[in-house]
Amino acid sequence: MCNIVYNRNVIVVNELTTCILDDGSKEIVPSLGESFAHAVHNRILLGRKESTNYYTALLCKSNEFPSESAYFQITDGGIRDVPVNKCNVK
Repeated sequence: MCNIVYNRNVIVVNELTTCILDDGSKEIVPSLGESFAHAVHNRILLGRKESTNYYTALLCKSNEFPSESAYFQITDGGIRDVPVNKCNVK
């Protein structure tokens, strides 16, 4: 609704935490709990590509779209695309 009325997008952030499982392995889980996590229709995980100035946006949950990632960089001119060949993606 915000996007239609005000031409703005809204990002709701659910911080993640690491859960140590009984077997000693680690799993990333929503820190606000599973009930909040399932209320979100699209989940985009933002991160930084190591040793670069590039960032990733991974669509990891969506009812409409397949999982996909995009690379971007933050510059003085704003947020800009990064060509995939510059990210050494395999």
